[in-house]
Amino acid sequence: MSRAPHRHRVCAALSRARRGPRPLTRARGITIVEMLVVFVFAAMLSVLVIQGVGFFLAGYDRVAGANQDARNAVLQRTWFATTVRGMVASRHLERRFKGDPRAFECQTLEALSAESGLPVKVRWSLRDAEEGVALAYEEAANEVDWTVLTRAGPDAELAFEYADRAGNWQQEWPQSRFPRDFLPRAVRLVAEDGETVWLVRLDMHFLPIINDEDYS
Repeated sequence: MSRAPHRHRVCAALSRARRGPRPLTRARGITIVEMLVVFVFAAMLSVLVIQGVGFFLAGYDRVAGANQDARNAVLQRTWFATTVRGMVASRHLERRFKGDPRAFECQTLEALSAESGLPVKVRWSLRDAEEGVALAYEEAANEVDWTVLTRAGPDAELAFEYADRAGNWQQEWPQSRFPRDFLPRAVRLVAEDGETVWLVRLDMHFLPIINDEDYS
């Protein structure tokens, strides 16, 4: 019984010997054509990635520029509205509100470069710019002269208008029809085609304050 397994092992060894050694498999390398194909695909992928990054950056710049323009527009209008809403009436000839289509000057409690609540004389004016018109803000007492807004192009003409108590827009102030109206009810900046660019209604007193010697 013990010789049977031994016999099977001997027979298997003899059978392998008769078949001879197994043939060696030759390793297959990468050919030049395959390498060129890989390089071409890698180059195409790189070009696509670079183009995608370029499109993303260009779109980001456009969005960032649009957001910055929007923030600037809000800031410019806020400056204008703040000074106009803070205007106060005065009987003092040098501090009275005076306006025409190109400029207006007044005394305001909300000057841009002074502490809030202090009466400061300010002036908003339209000036000819190189390619259009510029809106300027001035405080003579504080030596402030800022260009707040510029508009270019042949249709960039702007003008100021002033609303009287009847709600009609006037190009000059004060109005002889309402001699006791020291301030207009509203001030607006309009384009040449009549479009309202900015409109601000006054929130302060329309008549001079009587408890100050400067208003007596």
